[in-house]
Amino acid sequence: MIKSARNIVTTSAVVLLSGCAGLQDYQASCEQKHPAFPDFAACYKAEVLADHRAQKDARVKLLLLKTDQLSERVKAGQLSDLDARVEFQQAFVGLRDAAISEDAARRASANTTTNCVMRGNKMTCSPY
Repeated sequence: MIKSARNIVTTSAVVLLSGCAGLQDYQASCEQKHPAFPDFAACYKAEVLADHRAQKDARVKLLLLKTDQLSERVKAGQLSDLDARVEFQQAFVGLRDAAISEDAARRASANTTTNCVMRGNKMTCSPY
């Protein structure tokens, strides 16, 4: 039971981390095609929603909501395009950093078995 729960957490972290690479690709592609933030936001949201791995993560959903919120503020004249891009990037970096921290914590707390072999006066140990 614990091992299967650990596998689920591991799988989620791997999907999120690999998803971050995809999210960066979507961002670069949409920024290149759409210089105005609202158009970028629509493109980015469409790309992410087409990626079934990314759309299942709650933090990615939060990033998409933030993207919508920023787009609405730009359209209403409450926020400049540049400020929206800065806030979007800060939200993205927060998502990426959280995924990296989660993965590091998971790896640090994982139970590993170590195999030690004595050869003469020297002991060699390796995890497996």
